[in-house]
Amino acid sequence: MFALLLKWDLAGKPPELLGELRRYITEESWDHYRSIDGLFQKVWLSRIDPDGFAAFYLWTSAEAREREIRRMHRVKQIIGVDASVEAWDVEAAQEGRHGPIDLTSIGKAWPAPAAPI
Repeated sequence: MFALLLKWDLAGKPPELLGELRRYITEESWDHYRSIDGLFQKVWLSRIDPDGFAAFYLWTSAEAREREIRRMHRVKQIIGVDASVEAWDVEAAQEGRHGPIDLTSIGKAWPAPAAPI
């Protein structure tokens, strides 16, 4: 398994940018990544202090990860800057005990989580 971490610095950007990025997730990116070959999981991340936006991917192959790196462009169009790109090898992955949470319906981009976290 192979990981990819993309990070964008949002310092100095307008406060409404995070709303635009959430719309991008729900209206464009969500369905697009559902059909990407070799993608095991993608997680979109944000933080306020310091302002940032990120995406974390788990890929089944290094080749699939490299394809993604070559075709990144949409978030750059929205934010106006390139992401820092960190490619990692996954040494191990573990899932903890949790209830029947559907990961495809949680997060701040959606109106409300489908199940309590």
